Amino acid sequence: MLIFGRLHDIRAYYSSLLLLSMKTKLCLLVCLWGCACSVAWTQTWKLQKAQVAFSIKMLGATVNGTFSNLDARIVFDANHLSNSHIDATVQVSSIDTENDLRNKHLKEKESFFLVQQYPVIQMQSLKIEQTANAFLGTFHLTMKNITKTIKIPFSFEQHQHQGIFKANFVLNRRDWQVGGGTWGMSNDVNVSVQLFVQE
Repeated sequence: MLIFGRLHDIRAYYSSLLLLSMKTKLCLLVCLWGCACSVAWTQTWKLQKAQVAFSIKMLGATVNGTFSNLDARIVFDANHLSNSHIDATVQVSSIDTENDLRNKHLKEKESFFLVQQYPVIQMQSLKIEQTANAFLGTFHLTMKNITKTIKIPFSFEQHQHQGIFKANFVLNRRDWQVGGGTWGMSNDVNVSVQLFVQE
């Protein structure tokens, strides 16, 4: 009887292991299915062209400029914003204000961009939310090794397999130590971004 009792205990032990193994496999399958669905719910967009423009007041006059070199990684689905993210990098050396002397000053002076030491401006999304008419992105913006959290409203228009992201926002240049205490220069920089993308 003792032997049969032990055999019963052994069978029960292995049965419990088998049941546990089946539960583990089931949980793993559920997790994998969830990951697959998460991937399926995201849409990757390839950047075709970018337009980055800015303007700032200097002694009452408006100075306009652009950055011509922007690269971006975009995963965006308006129906699944929790899986969406936008990361962008701007090469500061691509700045152009249609004035060679001013461009040189902006690139080389420590009080401005000092491109040799700080070659890129980086932006990384932390969260993207739906608003009444468009979207609101929370981003980390890094310039001259200074990172600030900013909120940027933007719109997205899709036409078949192509789309356009548009954003207009204002930055305080002093938050990133750009321009220093330059006399007559406004603190506010108006920025306009358009990203033309394709599936």
